Amino acid sequence: MLLLLLLLIPLIAMLINSVRASYVGYNLYEEKSIAFSASILNLLVSLVVWILFDFSQNQFQFVKESYK
Repeated sequence: MLLLLLLLIPLIAMLINSVRASYVGYNLYEEKSIAFSASILNLLVSLVVWILFDFSQNQFQFVKESYK
């Protein structure tokens, strides 16, 4: 789930910026603040992944399996 968040956070921020630009108008400061917030959130999630990583194992970690 954490690796999926690392992929989705920038995509969601991009969608928010594009929707805001089309409806509200272009505001560089607000777009930069949304992008910066997404970057900081992505950094925090990646730090959690790094903390939870077990270096003693020689297997895949943070695997998301899907059974259909």
